[in-house]
Amino acid sequence: MHPGPAGVVAKPGDADRTYVTSPASLTIGGVAHELTDEGDSTIAAGGLHVAFVAHYAQGESSGADVVQDYDVNSGALTRLDLAADGTTIAEDGRAFRSPALSGDGRRYAFTDVGPMQVRLYDRGRRRLAVGDDRDRRRSG
Repeated sequence: MHPGPAGVVAKPGDADRTYVTSPASLTIGGVAHELTDEGDSTIAAGGLHVAFVAHYAQGESSGADVVQDYDVNSGALTRLDLAADGTTIAEDGRAFRSPALSGDGRRYAFTDVGPMQVRLYDRGRRRLAVGDDRDRRRSG
């Protein structure tokens, strides 16, 4: 809702909205997967980045999640489920949950349910760090 003519609250029109979706299909583990649904989204406090989890399936027997970032300014959609070397970590049966963004959108965190780890992506350093005990000992 937003102020309309004469200060009356008005329903926003389509021109006031942005619709973001993950690609309809992705190759995960060398096999084509189809987008089934998206959710678990969050927006940075500054409103410039949106992160969400997209669920993909290959037939009815297996599925995989990916974490996406949408940059509101550029319109770019970027995968966040990356290893430190830039390769994707999505695979059948692997689930990601609870993406979170720092206020400026520079840092992302999400839960990697497979090994039960929290992963942190720092856009400035372009690195993904696994938040396990070994990493905590290094930083503390």
